[in-house]
Amino acid sequence: MVERYANILFLGDIMAGENLYHLGRGIRTKYGHNYKDFIPDSIKKELFEDIDAVVYNFEYSLAPDDFNFDDFESSIYSSTVSSLDIIPESIVRIVNIANNHFWERGPERTKFTIAKLKEKGFVVAGENNTPTIISIHDAKLFFWGCSLIDWDVPIFTANYSDLLSKLSLPQQKIDGDIWIMSIHWGTEFITYPDKEQVELAHNLINSGFDIIHGHHPHVFQPIEIYRNSLIMYSMGNFVFDENFSVETQKSYCLKINTKNLIEPSCDLIHNKYYKPYSIRRIDPNKILIKKDHFWSVRRKRIVAKTYNLCRKFEFLLHIWENNFYVYKSMKKRLAK
Repeated sequence: MVERYANILFLGDIMAGENLYHLGRGIRTKYGHNYKDFIPDSIKKELFEDIDAVVYNFEYSLAPDDFNFDDFESSIYSSTVSSLDIIPESIVRIVNIANNHFWERGPERTKFTIAKLKEKGFVVAGENNTPTIISIHDAKLFFWGCSLIDWDVPIFTANYSDLLSKLSLPQQKIDGDIWIMSIHWGTEFITYPDKEQVELAHNLINSGFDIIHGHHPHVFQPIEIYRNSLIMYSMGNFVFDENFSVETQKSYCLKINTKNLIEPSCDLIHNKYYKPYSIRRIDPNKILIKKDHFWSVRRKRIVAKTYNLCRKFEFLLHIWENNFYVYKSMKKRLAK
């Protein structure tokens, strides 16, 4: 019998709703009437051709398709069930829900979202410390999801020092099993991983993991090949309404064949008007991590502050698109 390997596509963050700076003018408002056509056909063809499964960070909550988004608190980081159509249902869709925006709309919306994801055939990781197991062709995949920036919330959380002790791992790893950790970590807007990210990633691989899929910074961070395993520190924003900088409007997408995990192909996606606009194949060797290239605390603070100022400036330039209720709600935030 000929062995069949799986082709898996790893994306970054997907948030098909609207953040607090884009209420009334973001993704849900502009494209919510037809999410199926959100990704242009030319990009769909190049991105999803010959792909068996797609993995991404699901960073919003769902509401019924007839939900009235007229309340500030219930509307941010939220969209309708139809937004699940962004990724074609012909592909196995695997999502991490362990992140800081998934649960923000409260326990009822969290339960509703998990139920709808499963009802629509999504494979969900990050509910707890146990793996979600799925077989694709001859590959047996174990998915864990975890957030390192949340605590006491209805998803699986940990910190850098206790993640490994909190995970429920199989007693032994059978030859051919592939262990994948999708992890919410790092520092927002910083294009290089923190030292503690690198150390934890290495410890996870030393403990049996084969692939680390990172997210949260909303910008791309380098990849690393470590002990014949692949680390993606941050993939950037695949779909997000952070249109205030070049870096927050691009992402890298890695295609991996389970026969050889450390020779991925890589595409660079640029976004325009909140959606994927162009795609270009790049050499993955050009985005490998540089050893001991960590940023200083001062540099990270300056960059984070600059990005936040750009975000507020972009909002002010488009404030006429937001309703008065949102303006009043934002007044205090902009003053900070």
